[in-house]
Amino acid sequence: MHGTWAPSERIPSEAALAVELGVGRSSIREAIRLLARDGLLEVRHGVGTFVAAASELEHVDEF
Repeated sequence: MHGTWAPSERIPSEAALAVELGVGRSSIREAIRLLARDGLLEVRHGVGTFVAAASELEHVDEF
């Protein structure tokens, strides 16, 4: 993992992220859920999880 993903890019699976980051899958799942709620990720069931499109990211407040 290089620290950034481009808009609309598919991110690694929950299992791959958990191994790479050394945390449990439940932590990854919760983080993805929160990021999707905030409009930063888009979860497509049966397909994968993607960084929100650039046009969608323009509407997200900076943290």
